[in-house]
Amino acid sequence: MSKSLNLSVPAYLPIVNIPKGEYFKRQESTNVVYVRGDYDRATKKFSAHKADDMNCEVFFKPTCPVWVGFTY
Repeated sequence: MSKSLNLSVPAYLPIVNIPKGEYFKRQESTNVVYVRGDYDRATKKFSAHKADDMNCEVFFKPTCPVWVGFTY
């Protein structure tokens, strides 16, 4: 049996554990929402862009904790 990830419960998770296209925040108290993108093998980081500004792309280490499970 595989352990499924419940993303409806608010919690901090490493960005590597959330699926592509999932909304997340860097901190619980911030208003900026990001969308997880692809993994970049050259830099060994995950890309993400702001939900309201697709041109603002940032890169996160796989172990970076992000806030998921909130209502957007």
